[in-house]
Amino acid sequence: MHIRVGCASDAAALSTFARDAFESAFGPQNTASDMASYLSTAFSPAIQAAELANPTLQVFLAERQGGGIVGYAVTVDAEPDAAVADKTALELKRLYGIGVGAALMNRCLEYALWLGRRSVWLGVWEHNPRAIAFYKRFGFVDVGSHDFPLGEDMQTDRIMLRTVDPLNPPVEATSAGSSAASPTPPAASAAAARNGSTSPFLFDPLPADHPLSDRVLDAFACLPRFDLEREFGCSVLQVACRLRVLEAQVADAAAQLAEKGKLKLTREGRYKYVA
Repeated sequence: MHIRVGCASDAAALSTFARDAFESAFGPQNTASDMASYLSTAFSPAIQAAELANPTLQVFLAERQGGGIVGYAVTVDAEPDAAVADKTALELKRLYGIGVGAALMNRCLEYALWLGRRSVWLGVWEHNPRAIAFYKRFGFVDVGSHDFPLGEDMQTDRIMLRTVDPLNPPVEATSAGSSAASPTPPAASAAAARNGSTSPFLFDPLPADHPLSDRVLDAFACLPRFDLEREFGCSVLQVACRLRVLEAQVADAAAQLAEKGKLKLTREGRYKYVA
């Protein structure tokens, strides 16, 4: 199984998978008419094509070896629900798949980290205890509720929120079916950030406020024959994201030393160690 970013040509396959996944998850608990009404307005090929082309949405597809969607997730970069205090929080709009939920969740959390966000929020049906328990294992907490219309039935979604900290980055699931504990201890997270993940980490466009990441990309652009994925099992953008984590850890360590009087800021804007 691998995870990649969806593209326009995935609209038809994604439409079929998303419709079937939603119907399988919620059909038994809702009327046929309500389900038909919602499915017709949420998962048509045209709607999926529009979402894949929407710059405020990021669609991640989990595929089995040889092709075929086995799960997907969608994030939305827009103003969050009123119950969410952090108005820059990234929304996790959808996450479906059997045995790939932990891996997809980690991609979404890493994506939020890559964007420089401090929190991720989502809405989950109040009568879906399995999903609520899954999100709690990833550190999400209940912060409120909102209405969710399913056909003629006005349902209630619980709003859940978790922080995303570059000093405590998400850790890759140990297997496709495993669930991650949350939060991960900083020491374990730092080790994971150093070791990296072996799965693709591809995002476009690159945020403009990451100069160190830009330098990494520029350096590898000068080596067109160098296959980073093949040589080291990770993408250039994954390396850039790990550098962002490292930058935050170094800045945090420097701040702690400065508080103890071990570092002083020079006129050139650099830290000087005081023995």
